[in-house]
Amino acid sequence: MNTQDNQHRIQNNYYGKKILITGASGFIGSNLVAYLKQIDCQIIRLSRHSLPPLPNSLATIHDIKGDINDKTFWHTLFKEHTIDFIFHLAAQTNAYSAAQHPLEDLQTNITSLLSLLEEIRHSNTQPDLIFASTATAFGLTPSQPINETHADHPITIYDINKQTAEQYLHFYTSQHWLNACSLRLPNIYGSINSSKTQGRGLINNLILQALKGHDLTIYNDGHYLRDFLYIDDVIHAFLLAGCYTKKAQGEFFLLGSGQTYTLNDAFEFIKQITKEEAGISINIKHISPPEGASAIEFRHYLANYQKFKSLTHWTPKYTLHEGLTKLVKQLL
Repeated sequence: MNTQDNQHRIQNNYYGKKILITGASGFIGSNLVAYLKQIDCQIIRLSRHSLPPLPNSLATIHDIKGDINDKTFWHTLFKEHTIDFIFHLAAQTNAYSAAQHPLEDLQTNITSLLSLLEEIRHSNTQPDLIFASTATAFGLTPSQPINETHADHPITIYDINKQTAEQYLHFYTSQHWLNACSLRLPNIYGSINSSKTQGRGLINNLILQALKGHDLTIYNDGHYLRDFLYIDDVIHAFLLAGCYTKKAQGEFFLLGSGQTYTLNDAFEFIKQITKEEAGISINIKHISPPEGASAIEFRHYLANYQKFKSLTHWTPKYTLHEGLTKLVKQLL
């Protein structure tokens, strides 16, 4: 199945459907909305923040400002709307904040999800749910690449909660209360379409700094393997996952680029592309990590995404160099 076939599948799957996107003002959420607005469907954008209007949208847009930690919020939402698909992207995403405020992280990343699942369980509908999880739930992996058979050994509170959320999804799916799956995401970068998404993600933040002429700093020797995935590839993966939730049966899937790069490689690409496209010269400095830096900062990670490819026929389109170049050109 080629890219065009997948695009047709996505169009047909979401045509005329009501789609809830939690965290719609975030990096993934805003880009997901930007894609779905090209389809004749209904989109509910859920966010704690006010959202900008979407001109030239083929989709009908409903904006809801609400707190996912409020149980009564979910009840009201499902009373007023019959939802076909949920992309659950709203989350607390900072591992250091989770360590400092573990109860708040538990509330935002687990209890709110459980409240949503309970509302679905007792509602008259059975929406399909796609959950944004994280590759760091594996912890420190001794070999590369890894796949879904690797054991989880999360080493941060944030990752413990993400893994626990996946287990709840698996259980609720096993009880046939909904269809759901999780996508474990690597480092994501790409299209910055609002001020709220500018600093999200390591690579996006580095490019913004480089375009200001600031030198970039990297911990230690920078020889840590990473998997970098362009946002357009991520969005297609989420949309395709929603086409196959009935077959996924509560499973989680790894996404990855299939390319091996170190942090040094990524920094050097940014330096090169910033010079070529913007005429800005920067330096890269190696520094010692700050006291209290998590061991997860020094992990190696490369994903084998064949399980997800076998299910959905998804393959990433962008190399790291192509994605970085596209992002720099967008920001100039």
